[in-house]
Amino acid sequence: MTRRRRTVHAGVVVTGSAAILAWVLAACGSASMGQASSPDGQASSRDPEVDLIDAMIARESVVARQGGLTVEDLFAKSGEVDSFRAEVVEVMPGKAFDDVSPAEEVPFDADSADWRTFHVRVRVQEVFHGDETPSSEVTLGLAFGRDLSTEIVNGGLLSMEEIVVFTDADSDVFSYDPTVQAVLYDGAFLSPVDGDTVPFPVLTHNGYSPKLIDAIDSLTKLRAASKARPSSA
Repeated sequence: MTRRRRTVHAGVVVTGSAAILAWVLAACGSASMGQASSPDGQASSRDPEVDLIDAMIARESVVARQGGLTVEDLFAKSGEVDSFRAEVVEVMPGKAFDDVSPAEEVPFDADSADWRTFHVRVRVQEVFHGDETPSSEVTLGLAFGRDLSTEIVNGGLLSMEEIVVFTDADSDVFSYDPTVQAVLYDGAFLSPVDGDTVPFPVLTHNGYSPKLIDAIDSLTKLRAASKARPSSA
């Protein structure tokens, strides 16, 4: 599979997915994610995984997307969407940006950073669609606004241990590093795994696309959908 990548010049995020993501993060604001960190930037006393999921729910609620999309639709998007089950190995800092237009890169720990990217190294366990292979390591990319502390992002992702993820080759948010794969819909399509259950809590909690929720709530259904995908995928 040949992935399409857009170029981001050093220190600058340009148009496309990056601009949309910056708007989404700004729209969520402290009203939707303020509980995730205290005013001095320290992590709250809540479970970091719960705080992280809350932030992702708030983001997807802001992005008005049409419902009715099924996992079969995603599998049919040849060359655009990969999906796999993986073990979370490590969470690493990515880059930080302010909200000027175009966004300018600032030091990762800078107080002026309006949003930050995080790189999540995972070890693939099972492939549903795409060209990854079991036991290979992949670096995923996620981005969050200033109201979500790095402690919550790190702790929340590591506590998930095992995840199912859909990636987006068309996103330009992480084109500063072509080895980083963006998570589909600005991070919405990432779910912890609980036995055979894949709850995708981001989608379940805000009521977006019930048809999609019904299609991907278990590993069993994901495997079945993968086997039934069009031969051209």
